[in-house]
Amino acid sequence: MSPGLPFVIIPTSVSAQELYKAKPVLLRAITTVALFHDLPRQRLLVKELIRDMSDRIMLKGEKSIDLLQAIIIFVAWSHPHVFLNRQTNNMLYLAMAMVADMGLGRQPHSNAIFGVELRAQSNEGHRILLGLFYFSSMLSSSFHRIDAMPFTRHMETCLRTLEQCRERESDCLLVQMVRLQQIMQSMCTADLTTVPAKVYTKALKADLDRVGQSDPSKGDNLLLRMQSLLAEIFLWEMTLNGLVEDRNVSLSSVLDDLYQCVSAVKAFVEAFFDIPPSLYLTLPFSVFAQFGHAFIVLTKLASLDIDGWDVKALNDHLNFSYVIEESARLFEEATRVGPDGIVLNNNALGKWPQRVLYMQSVYKSRFGEMAMGSSRSTTDVGKYTPGQDNFGHPTPPDDILNVDFFNYLDADFWSTVDFSTDLGFGTAGNGITAVS
Repeated sequence: MSPGLPFVIIPTSVSAQELYKAKPVLLRAITTVALFHDLPRQRLLVKELIRDMSDRIMLKGEKSIDLLQAIIIFVAWSHPHVFLNRQTNNMLYLAMAMVADMGLGRQPHSNAIFGVELRAQSNEGHRILLGLFYFSSMLSSSFHRIDAMPFTRHMETCLRTLEQCRERESDCLLVQMVRLQQIMQSMCTADLTTVPAKVYTKALKADLDRVGQSDPSKGDNLLLRMQSLLAEIFLWEMTLNGLVEDRNVSLSSVLDDLYQCVSAVKAFVEAFFDIPPSLYLTLPFSVFAQFGHAFIVLTKLASLDIDGWDVKALNDHLNFSYVIEESARLFEEATRVGPDGIVLNNNALGKWPQRVLYMQSVYKSRFGEMAMGSSRSTTDVGKYTPGQDNFGHPTPPDDILNVDFFNYLDADFWSTVDFSTDLGFGTAGNGITAVS
């Protein structure tokens, strides 16, 4: 699990007993997220961990590196099917406040009031600060569920320090992850009402290229490659959103950007499919956040209803039906096998196939079978057929109202989908809006 989280480093020479003495809350967080194979027990441990950290911070006023690292571990694996998502946001906010109180977010010469140990600007502190930026920005850019920490000059100094020192091999990964997230945050905050999307995309594409050229893994790190592809999706999605908002824009003037967006989504999906399903339960939440956002953009492209947009040509390049059914098949497989043959008592991913296939049924109801093209999947999972309401629209799976995966879907996306029936996501008029 650790290769996906370069923000908390534990030397291999440190034993569990030593870690318990030095950082008991961190050890507790690690054991909690590592119990992925037993979901009922893990959920109990999550509640106890939240209670312990809340008591320490709110009632006892504790402030420590131990608590900050524990919160980062907690947030990194805060999967909606296990963790309490509002508590995840609360913990992030508490960590941000703690960083400010401890002086970790300021230059060393600033006055910190909590002692010499907390005043030290160590690489450990740099990783914590950058980790909080990364996760708050990720939740903000993909889900709009939290205000991201602003990227400061001190954070830039921390990045350069880690890049130059290279105290740990994983620091190179950390630098790349934060750089990419910083660019994605810029994309999300770009004001397209005053500056054309084309101007932004050209400048931001140059930034992405510079980060890619400095990648020490040269694309061999799958998780980093997926984040890089997601950044490209964010980039070209700016044009897509502009087209949806202003129907007077000439489609021919943005076709190249849309094709780049389709290609980025296709490459991301192929990269995600390279991950063995047996590892799904060990992946950090950021991977599923990336998948969710790519899925949203894929559905935006597949349901784009504008004169001149050839849905069949899109399907020839990116088989929407295959992507949906293969995703469902892999999630189904993930419920049966764990890493290294671990026996699973965890059905958390069991309903994801129907949730994903539901989006296929929504698409079919709008554009018909012909737009879907030929499906290459013949698995039982792909045979899921939803019911229909009195208007002939597909009805969602029984658990849809409680599914954080869909609650997290971009409200801006749902506002562009015009159905005449309530599909169970929480509606406003005829447009669908995400449940907050």
